[in-house]
Amino acid sequence: MPWTCKECQHEVEADDLPECPGCGAKKTAWTMVSDQTRTFAMAARRKVEILRGVGREPLEGEGASYEGMLTEKASEAVSMEKEALRWLAEDGALPPPDQLLVVRLSAPRAPEVEVFLSVEFETREVAEHRVVAEATPGEALDVRFLLVHGPRALPEDLTLPDVHLVDASEETRLGHAPQVGVRAVTRRRKQLPLKTGLRAFVWST
Repeated sequence: MPWTCKECQHEVEADDLPECPGCGAKKTAWTMVSDQTRTFAMAARRKVEILRGVGREPLEGEGASYEGMLTEKASEAVSMEKEALRWLAEDGALPPPDQLLVVRLSAPRAPEVEVFLSVEFETREVAEHRVVAEATPGEALDVRFLLVHGPRALPEDLTLPDVHLVDASEETRLGHAPQVGVRAVTRRRKQLPLKTGLRAFVWST
């Protein structure tokens, strides 16, 4: 049965052509014919979730890791004070999971995936941080961020396993940017309010 291309309005005589010979647009509808079988390829949906870790206690002990940690849908992100992170590091502990922002891609198609975290400051331009993460096509991938703020710079050798540190410091009453944005796979950016997380005086007590 002939069909009409929705893109260029070209009349295509052959029903079994998968694309328009005029403009190359894919055919979006098919005629069902009795006793005729066609194979349809369904692409896996690339779902992106913005999550936060679950758990308020620091992770302590040799080999501590965020691998397999519980997560929940994020309605906001948090920024912890640099001094709190510094004290935790000196004790050999990792920040509590609920301080982490997690970007989860359910079915990446490429061996490398770009994830962008934008720190949306109140008094200066947005700072966008790009992460290129290695992925196994078809398997879920978690990209973890820890936002921090404070007047002092962190030691250059202070790192966290499989976590990207992002400085959200801003010289305002809040002390850090009021909002962050996340995007991956598509150009659309998901925005989240940024609240104050773990404070140094809380951990010191």
